[in-house]
Amino acid sequence: MGSVSHDIAREEISKSNAGLACLHSSPYYIDSLPTKMFEYMQAGIPVICSNFPLWHDIIEKNECGITIDPLDPEDIARALNYLVSNPEIAR
Repeated sequence: MGSVSHDIAREEISKSNAGLACLHSSPYYIDSLPTKMFEYMQAGIPVICSNFPLWHDIIEKNECGITIDPLDPEDIARALNYLVSNPEIAR
């Protein structure tokens, strides 16, 4: 799509089955608060994100997604397949 306006970006995000924030464990990310995670939450789509303690607490508290091992592609695939197969839960 290239560069798009914020309105178009929000529209495209809202059409998605889930938003991914799967960053590898690093001192730069463990305690960060990624904007994309909150944009997905705002768009009303479930979040699949790294299982860092801070992120896990946010996702669990808000019941808005699944945390995964970001180094395990099968774990990421299981989470996405679960959400796609369970649209009521994803909603």
